[in-house]
Amino acid sequence: PYCHRFAPILKAFTEHYGFTLLPITLDENILEEFPNSKHDEGQAQKFGVSMVPALFAVNPKNNQVVPIAYGLVSWDELKEQILLLRK
Repeated sequence: PYCHRFAPILKAFTEHYGFTLLPITLDENILEEFPNSKHDEGQAQKFGVSMVPALFAVNPKNNQVVPIAYGLVSWDELKEQILLLRK
């Protein structure tokens, strides 16, 4: 249920700020907001995902992966977490 509630927030956020998103499903359910979701091929285990939804950022310069949020978070919380990355 948290993924279903988070999906519209995340979709609007990424569209507003122009972020590229690669949605990955762990349970084979494709959310309406992300019809191009990919099936998990070990990413969840690699990044230690133990709670969903989970959101990570990837630095395009060095491919470093950084966790942004776990669980249902608001637009403002997403913005705050991403701004913290710049510091």
